[in-house]
Amino acid sequence: MINKLKIQNFKSIKNANINFSKLNILCGENASGKTSIIHSILIATQKTRSDYTADGKIVKIGELNELKNYDAEKDLTINLYCNSAQKTIKFIKNEDLALNKNSKLIVTPDPSEIVSYEENLFYLSSNRVGVVDTYSKGNYLFGSNGEAVIDFLYQQQDEQFSSDYMTFFNKKYRGTNISENRKFIEHVRYWMEYITSETLTINSVSNTNQYVLLFGKDTRPINTGSGYSFILPIVIVCLGAILVDKEMPTVILENPEIYLHPEAQNKLVEFFLFCKNFVQLIIESHSEHILEGILKNKQVDCKIYVVELDNKETKISTLTHKNFKTEPIAYPEVIYRAFGILTPELHILLYGQLQRQYNVSIGSESSISQFDSYLSTLPNVSSKIWINSKYGTQYNSLPTFIRNKIDHPEAKDPTTNKHYSYSDNELKMSIDWMLSIL
Repeated sequence: MINKLKIQNFKSIKNANINFSKLNILCGENASGKTSIIHSILIATQKTRSDYTADGKIVKIGELNELKNYDAEKDLTINLYCNSAQKTIKFIKNEDLALNKNSKLIVTPDPSEIVSYEENLFYLSSNRVGVVDTYSKGNYLFGSNGEAVIDFLYQQQDEQFSSDYMTFFNKKYRGTNISENRKFIEHVRYWMEYITSETLTINSVSNTNQYVLLFGKDTRPINTGSGYSFILPIVIVCLGAILVDKEMPTVILENPEIYLHPEAQNKLVEFFLFCKNFVQLIIESHSEHILEGILKNKQVDCKIYVVELDNKETKISTLTHKNFKTEPIAYPEVIYRAFGILTPELHILLYGQLQRQYNVSIGSESSISQFDSYLSTLPNVSSKIWINSKYGTQYNSLPTFIRNKIDHPEAKDPTTNKHYSYSDNELKMSIDWMLSIL
């Protein structure tokens, strides 16, 4: 299990210290640095091809000049902490002028020690194998693109989970058709059917190097939903890592939600929450459904990291259920806090929640005019005037202005005869202010 990751001068990350839990989600906008965090772990755990490049079996991302974007006086350094052990990856300036290389890679200790790819760390990229007619034989473990997962499933199908695993499984899922069945393939089938409502079978094609996978009774992957084929490697790798390593291995997953319906994504969250008791998960995701599902569970061994790019530098913050002001946690607030997406729906939710709190404090239902007068007395609220052309009522706070614009889009300013409007920046100002008040 990876406890901590320290990164210095790697791509857009100047300095980062990340303390990992059992279940970890990396979210944020594209090109903000999420993949860089994953790459930093992978280059610290793979065997490199030479002393002068970070390229290896899992990722090929180049030499120092491609990876180091910050302080020229400081080395590119990655420190990986696993329990009480530490592993350091460092690019230093090459002092051997006879070599046409401007940097050298120093790895301490040897890459095979502490944490190593497909021994106690497993990785499944977003480029994983999807819908295909046949799968190749011959590999034992999974492959970074899931190219060997069907072979692993077939070869290990009769292997049995530990007693500890089955005891925990039966506490949560006793009464299922596998509550007394320890076979690996039956647990893969259970979770696939639970998430997708489809059963699966796997057949070895005689005298060939291929397997054929079927969903249902006889449906080839090409003739059913793509989400089934893309979720299957996730299930096999997570359960397979538990099967082959009893000491809390780490599994890194990219975009597990590809092609999955929202309901299936919610069930996938349950699968992750189950697996985290036996395997550490580090997941890059753009799914608000996965984030919302984990936040609502309020478990202390789950962490969500929001990765943002600020002036070309990656910033990382932690998001927990305690950060949220809507109750229950609302979808518009999830996408705002995780991805920075502004919506009028979030403004409506927050305005209504503030007004309900005010009504409780005064012991009666307030009018919009009365509530706006209250908002105008609060510190740091922005002003913006809205005039009701029929009654001449004036509202003064920015939150009420936006509320009225949302509820009455046809209304016009009587002094200009133009429709009222607000900017995205004003929407953000109003939302941030209400969040600070709640």
